[in-house]
Amino acid sequence: MFTRSFNYSPIVSQTPRKTKGRKRPVVLAAAAAVVLGFLAGIASAQDAGVTVTVYGHSGPWSWKNGGLNTNYQYCLGEEAAPTVISAASGLPFSAGDSLTIGYLSGGVAINVGPNRYDADGDPTNPLNNSTYGNPPGNTYPPAPSYYMDPSTYPINCGELVGTFANSSGEIVDTPFKIGDLGTFTIPAGGTQLQLGANDDDYYDNSDSWSIQITESVPEPASLSLLVLAGGTLLLRRRRTN
Repeated sequence: MFTRSFNYSPIVSQTPRKTKGRKRPVVLAAAAAVVLGFLAGIASAQDAGVTVTVYGHSGPWSWKNGGLNTNYQYCLGEEAAPTVISAASGLPFSAGDSLTIGYLSGGVAINVGPNRYDADGDPTNPLNNSTYGNPPGNTYPPAPSYYMDPSTYPINCGELVGTFANSSGEIVDTPFKIGDLGTFTIPAGGTQLQLGANDDDYYDNSDSWSIQITESVPEPASLSLLVLAGGTLLLRRRRTN
């Protein structure tokens, strides 16, 4: 009697275990599909990019004495308008997002000579916060780098620089050095990015760069759902054991 009871018991207990074992792969596969779906959604939503042309004779912002950006005067007003990137360019352009700005190709001339420079400009000619007299004794506005954070010096002649601005072109926050690569956070009130070359005269500049701008969009909601999906998967696995 004891032996028959011992032999019978394992047979009864094995039946539900086999049933659970058959259902578990289906549950795991479904949960894995949900997780992979969230990951794919996050990857596609995080990055949006555009490629633009920045000309060597373009300044990073426009100004007018007594008017727009009057406190940020540079050169003699001979520079062309900046290259402007905004939501109209195909980016979300939302405050708090990060913009990565990178040089792709091309070269800019900063005088009539044969040299062409990438977006780092001429390393032998840093302009920084210097001003010049032309002719001697007559001071005219400096290069855009005059208004930039001195901790980022040197900022070369012919280097890629920029600023955030509102829809009127008014500077928002501090203009900045970019060079061949830089990442910056879109500030509150900034609805466009403006790009140009750093110089104290633009009349003899020529040619252009190809520049890529990529916006990284944080996805806290999707990340939270991903964590929730992982927690649900763990809970189901425990219940099936």
